[in-house]
This record gives sequence, structure tokens and C-alpha cells, in this order.
Amino acid sequence: MYALRAKHKGFTLRDVSRSSRPTESHQSFLACVFMLWWFNAMNNIQWNVQTFQELTLDQLFDVLKLRMGVFVVEQHCAYPELEEYDRYQETRHLSGRNASGQLLAYARILSPGLRYSEVNLGRFVVCADSRRQGIGHQLLHTALHEISRCWPGHAIKISAQDYLLAFYEQYGFIRMSEVYLEDGIPHVDMLKEIA
Repeated sequence: MYALRAKHKGFTLRDVSRSSRPTESHQSFLACVFMLWWFNAMNNIQWNVQTFQELTLDQLFDVLKLRMGVFVVEQHCAYPELEEYDRYQETRHLSGRNASGQLLAYARILSPGLRYSEVNLGRFVVCADSRRQGIGHQLLHTALHEISRCWPGHAIKISAQDYLLAFYEQYGFIRMSEVYLEDGIPHVDMLKEIA
């Protein structure tokens, strides 16, 4: 087993006994280092936050194509994907595009009081061929930053697909419900309190 040791301008690996088990703090440290590495590796993604009115027709088309391609087609879930929430002035549309302009990731942020008393983060999606590259981490990190900028001190509520529970827990979200079916897919309500 190896552990990372911080140096002035980087990290070095040092051998730890193969029989020793990493402590929780070591695991957290390694997780943070891994996420920072991914953020640096993904620095070619251009993140944009826009209102509905600021989206161009082409940008709106890309967003709807990605959302319907994943939530309706890929997940075999016939439901009304478009909602009035998309058009509200307070709603923020967060998109991540690569250097060639391809939409890789998207999330929708609803202001407090619009759907819930808390900020609502939803429609969180990464295109299929860009998954497992850390883009979801970067998308969530960017969304949390935008939420803290627009609505400082407000809690964040999400309806997360059950299989992503551990992903959101890494960022301080706490499970608030039992598993329930939403459009035939297991979900749980989660909340992130902001201190």
C-alpha cells in the first residue's frame, strides 16, 4: 500500500506496510488528492452558468438533447422531461463543454422557494462517453460553488438516484428518506446543510 506525502510543490508516494490499513483521515486525504488531480486533468472544460433567457437556441437544443438522451432514452423512462422550472428567471443552467464545443455535462439549479424551501440541484447529467473521467465531480463542485455564490447559506436538496448515494455523500449530502420510485427509478432525498 502507498500513501501520499505532501511536499512543497507536489506529492510523492511513500511505501506504507502492506499490512497496515489506511485510517479514515488517510482515505479522505487520498480522495481529495484524487479529486484535485481530476480537476486539473479536466481543466479544458469550459463551464457556463446561464438563465433560460441567456441560452441560445443551439445551447438549448444541446441541453435538451443530452437530458432526453440520458433520462428518457438511456434510462428507458418515458416521462415529461421538460418543466416550467426550466424557464424561470431564477433558474440556473450549468453546462460544461469541451474545447470543440461539445456539451459533456449539465445540471439545473432551482432557487430556494421555487420547488423546495431549499435550493434544488437536479437534472445532473454527464454524457455517456464522458463518464468515469471525473467530470461528474467537477460538475458537482462547480454547481456547489455557483449555489454558494447565488444563495449563500442556503441548504441544498436533491432527489438522487439511489446508486449515486455514495457519490453525493462525499460532498456532505445526507440521506433524508427511504428509497422511493420516481418515474420507475429508485431515488432518495438528500440534503446538504450549509454552515
